[in-house]
Amino acid sequence: MRKDTIEVCLDILNRVKAIGTEINEKSEPARERLYYITFNATILIFKICSKMRMAGYAKEATHYLAFNMLCLDNNLILTTVKYLDWRVLNYVELGRAYADMKAFKAAAKVISYGLTKVLYSKKIEEQDPPVPEGSKETIVEALRVLRV
Repeated sequence: MRKDTIEVCLDILNRVKAIGTEINEKSEPARERLYYITFNATILIFKICSKMRMAGYAKEATHYLAFNMLCLDNNLILTTVKYLDWRVLNYVELGRAYADMKAFKAAAKVISYGLTKVLYSKKIEEQDPPVPEGSKETIVEALRVLRV
């Protein structure tokens, strides 16, 4: 990627982050009503940051990928098992970005954090047995991905 392309990407990321920040500052009921905007914003951030990381700009991407984690954790709807695969993908991408920067302790912390979140989701699901088969499979796969 060329330097001017990175600048355009960073400009877009800053604009999307500003919208995400505005939503995160709202009350919980308002955040829940707007979950789809948060979800779509995290997709855009992820796609741009993933390309930036692969192009050698992991350092620039980490801030926005960490923001994605904050957004996903700050919305009750997005913390459900339905979105667990998406959250795990974000944990892994941030971990990869840190690893690309040789920040292995930070990468390990992200993965550990992700494991904690998956295990918490598992605990929540198990409070109302039986756990749906699809939820079980999603949780097992999330744990497998994070433990590799």
